[in-house]
Amino acid sequence: MKHTTLGALATLTLASLSHGAVLITPISVVSGTDATDTYKATVGLIDNAGLSGSADFTNYTTITHSNTSNDSLGWVTADPAPGGGDYFADGPGNPVLTFDLGGEYTLTDFVYWGYSNGGTGNEAKDFTIEFSVGGGAYGNAVNFSQTTAVGAGTPETVNFSAINADSVRITITDNYFGVGSGGDRVGLGEVKFVSVPEPSSTALLGLAGLGLLMRRRK
Repeated sequence: MKHTTLGALATLTLASLSHGAVLITPISVVSGTDATDTYKATVGLIDNAGLSGSADFTNYTTITHSNTSNDSLGWVTADPAPGGGDYFADGPGNPVLTFDLGGEYTLTDFVYWGYSNGGTGNEAKDFTIEFSVGGGAYGNAVNFSQTTAVGAGTPETVNFSAINADSVRITITDNYFGVGSGGDRVGLGEVKFVSVPEPSSTALLGLAGLGLLMRRRK
């Protein structure tokens, strides 16, 4: 009888904690290079344009993004040295994107679709992701480097420990060409985040009860 109760409680608790994950589309984005960007982040990075369907938490890993061939299908910086320079070697600084989520969420994943316009060399590769609540300082930095460009197709998901935030700042420190190899721009196709609900009082009580039953079994 105790075993049955313990199993049922564990199942209920896990279900309570995991139920309700959602895919979050930011309500706005600010690019630190907006004045010179070739394709504006405010136009193409959080508008779902180019996606093969309506993405939500249940299906987003199967949703594809088309080739980023115009200003409504993604974001890309300008070439700081027109004629084929190297974005990072030419010294304009690291591109920074700041996303307003429109409310506070418990985030667990950064989701992005790649940049591909005749090739993937200019797609963002190395990221520092930071989080803020209520206008406070950004912190809890997550560093990520993708080994293979995403390009057109399904997204990449960057998982991290649950962090509460209403604003996310992403600093890009390299593209796929690499410093000194000729990548003259930096781009992405679409950006979203995954949020999970904070543990409810019911789930917390369940965890406490689960711990009590385990102690009694011993």
